Amino acid sequence: MPFFGRNIGIMTENTATAFTEIEKWRQDQLQEGRELDPLFVQHLENNLSLKAKGWVPDSIQNTYLKDFEVPQIVLFDILTNRFPLLQKAQWIAEKAYCDAAASAEHVAIIDIGIGRGFQVFRLLEKLSLTASIKKITLIGIEISAPALDFTRQQLQDKQPAYPFALEYHLLNMEVENLSISQLVSLLPEKRDCTLVNASLTLHHIQKNEKRIALFDIIRQVQPELMVLIEPHADTASENYAERLINAAEHFSALYEYVNSLSFTQEEERSLKTFFANDFFDPVVLPDAFRFERLQMASQWMDHAAKGGLKALSLHRYAAEFPIAHIQTEQREEGHLVFSFQDTPLLSVIGMH
Repeated sequence: MPFFGRNIGIMTENTATAFTEIEKWRQDQLQEGRELDPLFVQHLENNLSLKAKGWVPDSIQNTYLKDFEVPQIVLFDILTNRFPLLQKAQWIAEKAYCDAAASAEHVAIIDIGIGRGFQVFRLLEKLSLTASIKKITLIGIEISAPALDFTRQQLQDKQPAYPFALEYHLLNMEVENLSISQLVSLLPEKRDCTLVNASLTLHHIQKNEKRIALFDIIRQVQPELMVLIEPHADTASENYAERLINAAEHFSALYEYVNSLSFTQEEERSLKTFFANDFFDPVVLPDAFRFERLQMASQWMDHAAKGGLKALSLHRYAAEFPIAHIQTEQREEGHLVFSFQDTPLLSVIGMH
C-alpha cells in the first residue's frame, strides 16, 4: 500500500456496476487475443480489492508528495530520460521553443512543474546555439522541495558555462496558487520572447476552473508559445465505471509499450512503478483525494480557449524524430497524438 489509510467498508451501486464492466472488459481482451501484462493485472486486482473495501488514505496529498519507497519525482526522471515516447514529445517542444526564439535577444521561460530540471537543461543547451540570445530569465514552479533544491544546485553549477546571462527564480508551490501579480513581478518588462512549458504537470490540478484560471494567467503574459504535454486519456470523469475502463485501457497499453522497449529489468520495474502509482489514483481514491485527473487533448484545448489562449499547430514537427511502435496522428486542431497499438497515450499541444 503506497501510503497510510483505512477501510470504511462502503460498496456503492456505482462501484458494483463498474466491477461488472471491468470484468467484461477483461473478457473482451481475451476474446480479442490480447494478453494483458501480468504486472498490470496484479496492480488492477490489488486496486479493485482496495476499492471494494472502501479504502481511503489518511490525508489528501499530491502524488509527488506521497511517501513512496522511491519518490515519484525520482521515477519521473527515468521517464524523462529513458522513455522514448516522452523523449519524442519533449524533443518536439524543445524544437518548437527554439524556432520561436530564433531571433530573440532576451527570452523568458516559465517552466510549470520544472521537477529536477532535466528538460529545461536540455532546452537551455539548445538555446545556447541561438547566437542572438543575450539573456534568459527562467521561472521554475515545482511542488517538490527536494526536486527544486536539486534543480537550484544544477543551475548554479551550469550557469557559468552558458553563452548568455541566466537569471532564475524557483518557486516551491502548487501551480494553481500562482497569481498573475507574482508572475509579472518576476518577468522582465523588456523581453523579446516568452515560452511556457508544462510537461505532465497540469493534470494534477484538481478542478477544471483552476485549470482555466491558470490558462488565463498565462494568456496575460502573452507567450509566443506554450507547449502542453499530457497523457491522452480521460480519468477525470465523475462516473466511476467510465473512469475505471478509461484508466484500464490507458495504463494497460502503457505497460505493454514498456514491454516493447529494450530496457533492463530495473528500468522496466521503475517505469511500471511510476505508472502503477498513477493508476492507483483513478481506481481506488475517492474524489477529494484524487490528483491524477487525466484529460484528452480536446478537453485541454477547451480549457485553454476558455482561458483566452489559441491553438498553434505543431504539425511540421510530426515526421521528425520517429520512434518504434508509436503512431503519430496530426489532429485538425493542430496538436499531435501519439498512440501504441491504436491506443492514444500522449498528446502534445501548442498554444499562444
